[in-house]
Amino acid sequence: MNIGSNLFPDARIVVVDDLASNLRFIQMLLQLAGYTNVVCYTDSKLALQDLNSLGCDLALLDLQMPARICRCQDARACRQTDHLG
Repeated sequence: MNIGSNLFPDARIVVVDDLASNLRFIQMLLQLAGYTNVVCYTDSKLALQDLNSLGCDLALLDLQMPARICRCQDARACRQTDHLG
């Protein structure tokens, strides 16, 4: 079941959250909306490496994730990469 059509079905979307259940839920919602290129991470450092090498059109970040580095730093690093759409 597709809950709506979108203009960018091939958009690369990266989702970062420390809870796998949240990732499954968000991925399901995006797929129902017609997005097929969704990549999920529970580790923000791995996600940032992926963003730096492959880029994305949209990054959804959990800003309250417990980790060694601040989520605001992750967001700034994402914005500084040339690979964001």
